[in-house]
Amino acid sequence: MVAVGGQVQKSTNWLSIMNQVVSFRTILILTFGVCALAALYIFQRINYGLLISSAVGVDSPTENGIFILNKTIRLLANDAICTAMIFSVFKEKSYRQFTAVVLLIELMVVLPVYLVLKLTLEGTSELSTPLLSFIHRLVVNPTLMLLTGIALAYQKFVYHPSKKA
Repeated sequence: MVAVGGQVQKSTNWLSIMNQVVSFRTILILTFGVCALAALYIFQRINYGLLISSAVGVDSPTENGIFILNKTIRLLANDAICTAMIFSVFKEKSYRQFTAVVLLIELMVVLPVYLVLKLTLEGTSELSTPLLSFIHRLVVNPTLMLLTGIALAYQKFVYHPSKKA
């Protein structure tokens, strides 16, 4: 609080912003999220598609099927973690709806386009050509969701600072 001209006004420094955003629950979810994303990165070589197909009872899954299952699981896991982190920080309904729309677009548009292009042009190799490298990053890393979180933070705290929670 700062007294200006006899009136008390809230200061808009980073400490006041952090006090409005951060609660113990938020810190716990963000910490868990970062640890979960790190674990997903560390264990990225695990073949989840093969594990799931053998658990379900599929005797000889195709190489393409395993590839599709692995990439879908990785995208869903990364995006679910990032979505939980975004939801813990931003309570506004419009921000949550925007995050859900980005998640759906990534799942319904980006992932199928990537899978079709990747399997048609390159096969199931983990290395991507420069043509698909940027889409590969969106699918296997939580890049789009992290950018969504940054954009929402900019929208809330810089572009429209009067809409702070």
